[in-house]
Amino acid sequence: MDVNSIFLDFCDRAAPEMNGTVTYSKFNRMLRLAGLRLFGWLTGSIANEPGYPEPYTSLKIKNLLSPYLVTRKFQIENGIVEKPMDEFYMWERAAIIGNRLDELCGDPVIISGVDTDIELLDSAVFDYRANTHIKSLKPSAKKPICKEVGNQWHFLPVDLGSIVVEFKKYPIWGEIKTTIDPVYNVEIYDPVNSIQSEWQEGVRDALLFFLLEQVPVGTRESALQQQVQVVGKKATP
Repeated sequence: MDVNSIFLDFCDRAAPEMNGTVTYSKFNRMLRLAGLRLFGWLTGSIANEPGYPEPYTSLKIKNLLSPYLVTRKFQIENGIVEKPMDEFYMWERAAIIGNRLDELCGDPVIISGVDTDIELLDSAVFDYRANTHIKSLKPSAKKPICKEVGNQWHFLPVDLGSIVVEFKKYPIWGEIKTTIDPVYNVEIYDPVNSIQSEWQEGVRDALLFFLLEQVPVGTRESALQQQVQVVGKKATP
């Protein structure tokens, strides 16, 4: 979405001329927070949280999240991989790549039926599986396991070789850059240097809801607070 169009939609609904000026820098901060809330809403449950828009069915949510599902390839030699923290949001799945080593040169990889799934476990179960003497539970090349420890993934066996990890990445939130109008000497939108939002059109309403949700906190306008709650109950991405 064009980041300036989000700003204009936000201004139309929030009526900032009545509730104080929303500067571009403040909007950029609000947009990032709204994006985090929206991503959390799309990937989690809102049970017992009144006032929020009702989520779509899982299929529609999967479609909305699909642009942010990416794959990364790693070579497992010592059992530990650093997460790509600059973009990593949530684990999806992982697998040992089967007979496609040529794709490690940079070609996109999609986990398929020829690959061996890697099971993500919590630390307690991972440690139990690592030390068990039960043959059917012991980690092996045919039954690989992993766990998350801080900013790392730990794998067993430790020499799995070529793997691919699927995960949800953070979208580019978008950021308005400004320039000075040479005639009126005021700050205006700079379309050349601004960073456009990676959000898809399908979530515009929900993104605006999470933006508007932040406005009543800094205003005495009770009508706006009520409006946000009403919109939240009906809005869909």
